[in-house]
Amino acid sequence: MGIGGRSKDGKGEEAMRSGITRRWLQGSLLITVLLVLLVEVMFLYSATRSYYNGVQQTMYRRFSSITGQLKMYTGETSQKTAASRSVALRRMVEQFSDKDKYEFMLLDSYGGVIASSSGTDAEGIVTSTDFEQAQEAMDGQGVAIYRTQSGEMVMAACCLVPYAAEDVAAMRLVTSLTLVQAQLKNLKGCDAHFSVIISEEDVKLYKRLGINVSCEPKYEIKKLYHK
Repeated sequence: MGIGGRSKDGKGEEAMRSGITRRWLQGSLLITVLLVLLVEVMFLYSATRSYYNGVQQTMYRRFSSITGQLKMYTGETSQKTAASRSVALRRMVEQFSDKDKYEFMLLDSYGGVIASSSGTDAEGIVTSTDFEQAQEAMDGQGVAIYRTQSGEMVMAACCLVPYAAEDVAAMRLVTSLTLVQAQLKNLKGCDAHFSVIISEEDVKLYKRLGINVSCEPKYEIKKLYHK
């Protein structure tokens, strides 16, 4: 009876250990999967931010160019100079050549649209966030990424006019991010070449994203053994 009892107890303990081990393995696998997904999300986030920053800087450069042109407008008095700049800005909006890429707007001191390249008040496609950021920023610039009432993802960049221009207080450019999002999808099938050998985990990650990877035959860190 004693021996049989110990045998049953031993089987019970073994089954318990087996169950604990199985749960531990399942938990470890779940953690591994979550970590891989986190890395993928971070990669896509980094790629997305890179594209978005490129769009943002392009719009900021347009503002810089327009601001530089405003310096050329002068008048006999400060009021006439301001009026001359206001007329020039409105003319730039009317003759804006990149209407297929951007919506160009002029804003008053309250953030209201007083002129736009489409000839509308842009209701439903703008937010005040970019204007509010520009008012608070040291460089007088702000940006906002959001969805319009129609569901389209857009970026709006705003720049305060640094010179008196009558009722014109700021400029705004709005562009669709549809092409940017399409470009992110186009990462699949791209080639990524590294100057050193990257880890197997990184190779698997890039392949999972559909990116072809190649490396130079040398390690980033010199050591006796490499995994």
